[in-house]
Amino acid sequence: MLVGRLAAVIALLSGTMITASAEASPGPGTFTKITTPSTTKFFHFDASPGATTNHFTVSGKTSADVTSVDIDCLYTSSTGELSSTPLATAVAVSGGAFSTVVTVPNLIAQCRLRAVPTGTAITDYLGSYNGPLLYSWVTGIVRDSSHVAVGTAAGDEKSDGFGVYQDSDECDGVVLTATIAPPNMIVEGASAAECVAGPSSSNVTSSGTSTASSLQVDHHNAYWPPMVAGYLIGDRSLAVTQPALKATFHRSSNGDLAMTVSGLLMRCSVSDTYPPTSTSCPSLVSTGVKYQRVVTVVDSSHQVRIGDSFISTGGKHTVSAEYETVLPLPVTGSSGYRFPGQTGQFHAVTSDQKVTGLSSAAGTILERSDLNAFEGDKQAATTGITYSRAPANLRFMHSSGEPDGFAMPYTLKVPANGAAHLALVVSNAVTTADVKKLTAGAVGDFVAAPVITSPTNGATVHGHLTKVKGTVAPGANGLPVSVSVNGHHATTTASGSFTVSFNESFGKHTLTAVATDIAGSTDSSSIKVTNKT
Repeated sequence: MLVGRLAAVIALLSGTMITASAEASPGPGTFTKITTPSTTKFFHFDASPGATTNHFTVSGKTSADVTSVDIDCLYTSSTGELSSTPLATAVAVSGGAFSTVVTVPNLIAQCRLRAVPTGTAITDYLGSYNGPLLYSWVTGIVRDSSHVAVGTAAGDEKSDGFGVYQDSDECDGVVLTATIAPPNMIVEGASAAECVAGPSSSNVTSSGTSTASSLQVDHHNAYWPPMVAGYLIGDRSLAVTQPALKATFHRSSNGDLAMTVSGLLMRCSVSDTYPPTSTSCPSLVSTGVKYQRVVTVVDSSHQVRIGDSFISTGGKHTVSAEYETVLPLPVTGSSGYRFPGQTGQFHAVTSDQKVTGLSSAAGTILERSDLNAFEGDKQAATTGITYSRAPANLRFMHSSGEPDGFAMPYTLKVPANGAAHLALVVSNAVTTADVKKLTAGAVGDFVAAPVITSPTNGATVHGHLTKVKGTVAPGANGLPVSVSVNGHHATTTASGSFTVSFNESFGKHTLTAVATDIAGSTDSSSIKVTNKT
């Protein structure tokens, strides 16, 4: 279950236990102050096995009654409790001063660096322990014992936002988290297609046993590199060769963390027996489709964006992919949902409810962690899961062990030597209004506005004939399927250029170019020209 993967991700990247200092009472007048580092500190970690862990010096001063300190990073847990990650213990204090080099584990969420007198409970006298904030971001390629890449991991956090992506488990799970204080809210969302089929009646028995992979290419069960590593080689103990997995990481100047990961989708060489066996799957062959995912952890908001591309290596293909998302069970009440096209109150869902009738356009599923919470109630939060094109339906999975999980099945046509694309965005905030602002921004970014290159803004067009040229970039669903200017259909090319000619009367005019993608989403841009003799 995806809920369990959150802990797995933290363990994978962290490798450290989270504990609290021992209970004791400090003496009167006790204080500590970290002087180095003196300001908020950021760290980047390579989560790859064997990568060098970050080290830095922590020094400061204390009151005379402190003989040693523990260096802790304090934070509020998802249950609202104060917790800590220990970085150093029993650091000696001499003459009211201390200094030590600490090792920071591969993943630390936003926390407050503190020098706590040894033997003091972290809940005591926190106002007397001063230190800076510690932020971190982590990237890395997960490798097996033979140093073959089998997955990737990335995490980023700043202020009250925190995002994690991880795909190294057997089902290519994705865990996305967003924290809000107080209290912290944890959100999981938008998983990649699972190696084990979701709760579709067509590939799951009444007992919940999977009968097919929920990722298929041309009706063949398909697996991508992390699935091969965890499921075929790990769970099924098959002697197949691990396919290559490539990953790059980039942190832009605005703080956004982006990761691009790619690899071939593979299938068993003999048959589609499921679960696969050594007889049906002695080796793997390419499906003819390359899978590429771009993940962006947005630095300025509680939002993680995922863009998936299924790229043909030759012929045309049909890809069936079931995406699953799981939201945590609320602690303050029953969760409620609002589906695309609905307004007003949030509504509870029933066990194994199927939501159909979704339009083809981009849309957002809103989930409120407390059905009856009022706007602004910090004990609740709203999550938006926005898709660039609609799935066939939404299927809630209560009877399949995912109380707040639902599946989103897609069937995508991949043209010969072309690609099919889609995007999923997870947004989180306390109020529904704030989430709707984030999701509206995501929808607005799904289609790139066309750019008119000729004529230029303010130009004079001599005569009635108006020739318009421009370019348009791929969006979340690939290149727009049509471009029009003032209602006149333009001719487009595979490179994204467009041209159109039409007659206009003499006088001042606004030329508006509109790009429309395969899901019906649009964006536009305009210039002003004057037609004259």
